Amino acid sequence: MAEQEALIAKFRESQADFQNAVAGLNEQRASDVWYGTWGVKQIVAHISGWESTMSEALEKITRGERPTVEGLDLNDTDGSNAKFAERAADATFATALDGLRSAGERLTLAIRALPDDRIEEGRTARRIVETLIRHPGEHTSEILAWRRANGC
Repeated sequence: MAEQEALIAKFRESQADFQNAVAGLNEQRASDVWYGTWGVKQIVAHISGWESTMSEALEKITRGERPTVEGLDLNDTDGSNAKFAERAADATFATALDGLRSAGERLTLAIRALPDDRIEEGRTARRIVETLIRHPGEHTSEILAWRRANGC
């Protein structure tokens, strides 16, 4: 259980860094398109989508099931990313941030529930969790650079 808590601490730190990077943006700025066809709102939805989706996979691993996810082809990263970003189209930025918080809470519970033998180095659950720890950071630096360049 100590390993799960250590991973949760790393995830929370990554999540906090990301949330700090997007803090204080208004709806208009969060919706400005600058990252391909996305703005910050879509990036938030993208991250929360993966966190929620992979929480489901981890929950299945905990139950001894295959880590498949209903209605999503995990091998189609671009298609999945597009689906997650689409969810933000009609949502407010505040709603997207609420979704990120909820997804993070669900992921924390899913990590905590993992049996010790499933979280060992090299195991699927461990690789999923480590990817989700790194993921927000991939976007944090990009958002901070965009904010500096645009005075927001």
